[in-house]
Amino acid sequence: MMRTHTTGLVHLTSFNEVIHALGGTTVVAHLTRSSRSSVWNWKQTGRFPAKHYRLLREALFECGCVADLTLFAFSDLPTEQAAIADTVAA
Repeated sequence: MMRTHTTGLVHLTSFNEVIHALGGTTVVAHLTRSSRSSVWNWKQTGRFPAKHYRLLREALFECGCVADLTLFAFSDLPTEQAAIADTVAA
């Protein structure tokens, strides 16, 4: 469910909203240098790999959007990297 963030950005709360905002599966695959089947596999979990957080955050910002942090698999990172990701997200 999309809603406007306090910064005026549209807050995206689902995987499909992010894909749609960025222009579709093919565009996301190209942005992340991944295959379309990889993006489809991510869709099955409903989360993007944490390693793509910064790239997708910047692309979404250019579209006037921000994605919910729960859409990224930060919990799959080792503890030290997850702490760094939390700092970057803040």
